[in-house]
Amino acid sequence: METTLQPSGQLHGHEKPIEQLVNYYNTRKVPQSIIFSGPKGIGKSKLALTFSEQLMQDKKYITSNDLLSNFDTSSNSKKVYICKREFDQATNKYKSAISIDQIRKMKEFFSLSQTEYNWRIAIIDSADEMNESSSNAILKLLEEPPNKSIIILISHNYFSLKSTIISRCQKITLRPLNENEMGKFLSKEVNNQEEINLISSLSEGIPSLALSLTNEETLNTYKRLIDLVSNTENSTRSQIFELIESQKSGNQNEVSLDLIDLILILIRRVIRSLLNDEELITNDIESQMFKKIVDQSNMTIILAELYLDLEQTIARAKRVNIEKADISLNCLTKLKTVFREKICL
Repeated sequence: METTLQPSGQLHGHEKPIEQLVNYYNTRKVPQSIIFSGPKGIGKSKLALTFSEQLMQDKKYITSNDLLSNFDTSSNSKKVYICKREFDQATNKYKSAISIDQIRKMKEFFSLSQTEYNWRIAIIDSADEMNESSSNAILKLLEEPPNKSIIILISHNYFSLKSTIISRCQKITLRPLNENEMGKFLSKEVNNQEEINLISSLSEGIPSLALSLTNEETLNTYKRLIDLVSNTENSTRSQIFELIESQKSGNQNEVSLDLIDLILILIRRVIRSLLNDEELITNDIESQMFKKIVDQSNMTIILAELYLDLEQTIARAKRVNIEKADISLNCLTKLKTVFREKICL
């Protein structure tokens, strides 16, 4: 679909990738194919959109501030082609993959005559969601890119892409924000320094997750999750359903992705606790849980294997478009089973 640029908010951090993009622009050596790689929620799409806007303005030079600042989206004529999974009205769900037909429409977009802008820009968000056919189709475009065109691929999992696609693109890597960058970001949302430190630790440098954690309901969900998992004898399956039901929102009857994220965060933080990570900042309920964990020599391995299993479960479920509530139920059940049978809280 062709869509107006509408990034929200302001970018924070990412000094090196921004410097790389500024250098591309100012030396007139902008690659025709770029992969923006990094964790989900790090700001890849926002940076891609902001960079696209600067390209279409066709300034002589740009600075880092041009990519960090909000820009005017009032002009409806400034457009790029955004390729995302389409929403299926019949099933009321997003389709499982970006289709080859969408890539064909992108080719049609590039074939249109130029108007007042020097560049035609397409963003695939995310390239990880292309299927075999659409991956092969985009590969052909990358091999013979149309004149004055730029294709930006957003990837949350860089090594899931075909090696032939990777080899034809320049890579821009966005990494989690460091402590100072996250502190500046959160200081605009949170006044309490202790809370800033905790949210920064929980979010692991991911701005969108940190922003979600400034919501008291999200933090309460995390505390309920810890309570549910740590009280293996008293908690019941009905309490799992209650937690999932409490996260459902809107008319789509889907659980918020936050709950799935929080399950993975909890496992990572337990592992960090077992490894005596000195940088781990905990809240009271976490501290109580970590102290209750029985010291077993293979516990870190058990949790690491569980984490990988859940990641694979989530990936498979998303590929076949299983509802998030069902994914959460599956993950929570596995998590409780491991804690009850192997960790002995």
